[in-house]
Amino acid sequence: MRLFLPGITPSGDDHAMQPITAGGLCDFPWTCKRNERKWISYHTQKTHGNITIVHMLYISSMEQPAEEKTFPLFFSVTESVHNLEQNYPWLYWTLFYARFVLFALVVTVVYVGIGYPVLSNTDVNGARLLLSAIMQSEAAIIAIVISLTLVAMQLVASSYSPRVARIFSSGSQMYVILQFYVISIAYTAIVLQVLQGDSGPVSPLLTFLVSFSLWFAIFLMAALVPYIKNILTLLQPEQIIVHECQRISKDTILSEPSLANPLDLIFDILHQSIMRHDMGLVKDMLPGVTEAVIRVLSQPLADTEIIEITRYYSQRLLVCAQQTIQQDDLESTRIILENLKVLVNCTISREKDEASKKVIESIQILEKAAAGKRSWNHLVHILDLLEECGKGAIEKNLVRTTNQVCVCLKKVTQDSIDSINPDELEGPFSGLAERSIEIVYAFAHLAISNNQKDTWDSIFLYLEDIWNYSYNKKHMQFVHSVAARILDVWLVAVEHSVEIPRLSAAANNAYHVRKLWDEQNTGAPDIFEYKVMRIGITAYEHDLEDSTIGAARLLADFRLLDVPGYDKNLANFKEFLKEGEKPAYQHVFDLSVTFADEKSRKP
Repeated sequence: MRLFLPGITPSGDDHAMQPITAGGLCDFPWTCKRNERKWISYHTQKTHGNITIVHMLYISSMEQPAEEKTFPLFFSVTESVHNLEQNYPWLYWTLFYARFVLFALVVTVVYVGIGYPVLSNTDVNGARLLLSAIMQSEAAIIAIVISLTLVAMQLVASSYSPRVARIFSSGSQMYVILQFYVISIAYTAIVLQVLQGDSGPVSPLLTFLVSFSLWFAIFLMAALVPYIKNILTLLQPEQIIVHECQRISKDTILSEPSLANPLDLIFDILHQSIMRHDMGLVKDMLPGVTEAVIRVLSQPLADTEIIEITRYYSQRLLVCAQQTIQQDDLESTRIILENLKVLVNCTISREKDEASKKVIESIQILEKAAAGKRSWNHLVHILDLLEECGKGAIEKNLVRTTNQVCVCLKKVTQDSIDSINPDELEGPFSGLAERSIEIVYAFAHLAISNNQKDTWDSIFLYLEDIWNYSYNKKHMQFVHSVAARILDVWLVAVEHSVEIPRLSAAANNAYHVRKLWDEQNTGAPDIFEYKVMRIGITAYEHDLEDSTIGAARLLADFRLLDVPGYDKNLANFKEFLKEGEKPAYQHVFDLSVTFADEKSRKP
């Protein structure tokens, strides 16, 4: 596949090319000159034929080192340690804190070996007092640390979610360090019991044991530093989300009961952040959560599992979006919709029709919330999402998803029409309704071009329903727009030699539009007979008899309306035709005159 990278200059010199990998949602190998010193952090891609255009959303001036040295052994060990922490946390933390015991042992050997002439003067009473002080201090320290840990956990749980307690209770670090403290206290107690007598020097063996107890306690106090640092890190909501993202898997999402579902805790934190207007957390963390869910959906799963995971995650995103809409936070809503788009694109790319439909159903509920707030800004982003989802569903021939997208677009259009201020001829909601109609026309064009008959019905049903809704509301602007788009769809169909009987019936709406304009003594802003004649000519040239007759009958209805300038308009239209098209024009014109005469003679 060939790549076109705007702003990146290709080079034919193999020695001047430095392979790197673009970031973002998809890994895409590409090359650029070293002397350009650019680094891509995110991109999107669109494919046209065999050329893929990669759009750079952000290019920083960070330089990738040209002669960067790598250490395979170091990275291999680091990865192994990370895998050990994730898969065997008890073993990892045991080995982690065992280092402090080893340090204590080494220091004790050196300490006793160097300082024994001085330590040999230590008597039993001094050793007993030292060991007693060590036991008491260790017990007090561990009690204070555990108490503070529980208090911190309670504060975080009350601030975000009670489910935070699961992180602390299931974590192994606290239990491992507690065990080491218990071992130290038990060891000190045993050495204290071994000491006999009230006075006198201590033997070399006991000197070593007492010194090791001292250094063991000192290094255990030092071990509290990484423990406290880890606890303070976990108190941050960002780190809690990162921690839970690592637990996202098919088993945890579908677990019954859902107490261990990491998404529950993540969205509890996000809900609380939205309520506190901490929108940065949503912006920074939500894409990572979606990426983890997409990673699960990319695994070999049963269709029922994909549907359930998609339904669950889209509903969680829906609740967050409803909160942001209520707070008029457009940026956070846009971010959530972007994550919904990533989710539905994943299911569409895998041709999972039912799963994609579940996401669109959530978007429809979100549209209702935005319409209830009369927030056209949010509706604009919803329209963007529906447009992309609909195109992807039609290309993959996902019938149920396409139907649901059209249903949602119909609601957007109807709500936009209802929200139009009668005193304003043009406004944001008027633009939304017009754009919805244009989107569905693009869907129809794409479905006809790809010869996907299964998706036609839902698209044509949308056009008919919106026309009827606008006609009943007496919104002539949209009555005219929909009728014109129906004729445009009909023209696209005959251009592709496709005969769609339903279009001929739907095109009769144009007759009602002309009639309504005539009753209001207002000139129509567009000449429908031009469009219908073009349909008739094209249908005749493609040997589509039904469409030719349908266009001629519609022209006959226009003629019977006795609209001023009808014959003149058609005559002007004929002047711009090519010579090869004029016979087809004359055939359709004569046929329309015949139909008009037949209809006028009927009582």
